[in-house]
Amino acid sequence: MRFVSRGYSDPLGFDFLLMSGLLSRAYKEFAQPLLEVVDPPVIKIQGKEALVQGSIRRRALYRGSRGYLLGGPDSSNTIWMRMEKLPGGWKLVEARGLMPLGFDERAMKLLGAEVGLKLGAREKIEKKESCMPC
Repeated sequence: MRFVSRGYSDPLGFDFLLMSGLLSRAYKEFAQPLLEVVDPPVIKIQGKEALVQGSIRRRALYRGSRGYLLGGPDSSNTIWMRMEKLPGGWKLVEARGLMPLGFDERAMKLLGAEVGLKLGAREKIEKKESCMPC
């Protein structure tokens, strides 16, 4: 979390603490994470703010099998990040476009509910209908 601003906030409702909880849970469940940057990112810096667009794949081990968390063998996940230059260096203040396991970005919100992200009534129904039993 050293690269994430304490002021992190995104349109899905994640803040610094929720994102920290989600990442902590992911690192407990998945081993040997590998991040592949597919193409050079596009970075636009304006003063103390940077907008970054990149294509990534994220793989990890889950119960002994390696799989893709973001993107896939023939595809990537395009993400957009907004960063700010703070006294401690460049920090992530917003991310968009994360599509875990190839689902749309709404899946991030449903995953966030596991660490305390508030869901609306419709989202609670969607989570109940889409949740796979362990």
